[in-house]
Amino acid sequence: MRGGKKTRCESSYKIIKMKPIHNDPDVTGYQWVLSSRHHITDECTMMSELDSGAGPGVYLKKDCPPQPVHPNCMCMLVPYVDEPPGRTTFETFKDYLEGQSDRDRADMIGKANAQSPVLYRRGLERRGINPDRPGEPRRIPEELIVPRTVLIEDHDGTPIAIQRDVVFRTPEEIQAESVKVGGMLDKYSDRESKWSGTTQVSNKRCDEIDARAFKDWNCDIVVRDDIDGRDLVHEHLHARSVSHFAPLLYPMYWRTEEAATELYAQEISIKEGIVAMDFTYSRQVDALREFRKRTGLYDNDFDFAKKLFEIDMPKRYIYLDGTLTRLLGEGKISDADATYLRRMLKSLLRLETVV
Repeated sequence: MRGGKKTRCESSYKIIKMKPIHNDPDVTGYQWVLSSRHHITDECTMMSELDSGAGPGVYLKKDCPPQPVHPNCMCMLVPYVDEPPGRTTFETFKDYLEGQSDRDRADMIGKANAQSPVLYRRGLERRGINPDRPGEPRRIPEELIVPRTVLIEDHDGTPIAIQRDVVFRTPEEIQAESVKVGGMLDKYSDRESKWSGTTQVSNKRCDEIDARAFKDWNCDIVVRDDIDGRDLVHEHLHARSVSHFAPLLYPMYWRTEEAATELYAQEISIKEGIVAMDFTYSRQVDALREFRKRTGLYDNDFDFAKKLFEIDMPKRYIYLDGTLTRLLGEGKISDADATYLRRMLKSLLRLETVV
């Protein structure tokens, strides 16, 4: 479940609106300007700070990454009429990322992709940025979508490198594994699964919404033919969570649903030795991990993930916010930590207003 369609609609609108400016010969480039409401570190921060020779966030017309880079992006492109900057290349991105702190780099391109320069390219592409031709929409080669070396983390945060060959499986093989995963989850959750029992293989449907897999509202699971086990765990967890509620509720609670589901999917995958090709919703998941560490609620992320997942989807944000209020009242957390965590929850896990 992703916000890909909305992002593409916003992108099409901006392209049409800026076409006259793009054809103006006096305009030598664009400057990426953050929204005044932007107060977190993410890929937009990177785009506004990247320097190709004419100052932060200034790009040649042909090198300016298309906006938006994520749903609800409110950044702006301002016409630039001074001396043109140099070309923006992968080396430009690499030099910039290497100069960032580990935490900021993870916020920009995902925690798994921030571990090593060899993974920066994949992290940029996962954020919709073509690092070799940033002004063009991403076109990800298959060998980059399915990396040969996968980084995951053990419970103590130690990166684990796992070699994995690219595997394309038949629909029958994927259906059999899906049945196995669905049964395996019985020992991790008491919630009833609403899965229909069918897992469809459709690269076309997944590509249409820029997803490796998704759960249809008839409770079928739809996947690509190069799906990994962690993706199946994620979708089967949805069948035990959001599927218990009306479809209209998902747009309001999608952040907490995806974050709680992905966190638990990662923790279960580590316990079961299931290899993941990539992680999703990295910023939201990292926020939950930091919440657990700063509050000291549980000794490890697995127990916290299990607790959060077992709470009904509409009540998870209330639980997190209420926990901060309780701990602050008991003197178990500082005012500074409580304020920081509340802002983090509001920016990354906030509820959407559905009209």
